[in-house]
Amino acid sequence: MTSKAEVLSPELRPMPSSTLSRLATISVSSSRSRVSAYKVPKTVHLVSELPLTQYGKIDKRRIRAQLIEEARSLRG
Repeated sequence: MTSKAEVLSPELRPMPSSTLSRLATISVSSSRSRVSAYKVPKTVHLVSELPLTQYGKIDKRRIRAQLIEEARSLRG
């Protein structure tokens, strides 16, 4: 039996007054103080806009596909 592991990697919308690196640092620091160590994000992807479905919900499938494609392109 094989199991699928899902990696937590939050997508954040930067606020205009915040710098991107500061926002990522705050996000991870906040996570460390609120959740177990294994749940703290290893990476943070900053995007200008989240993909939405036709119903206005965040399109998690498209985000997942983009992350998989990005990982494949980094491997070569």
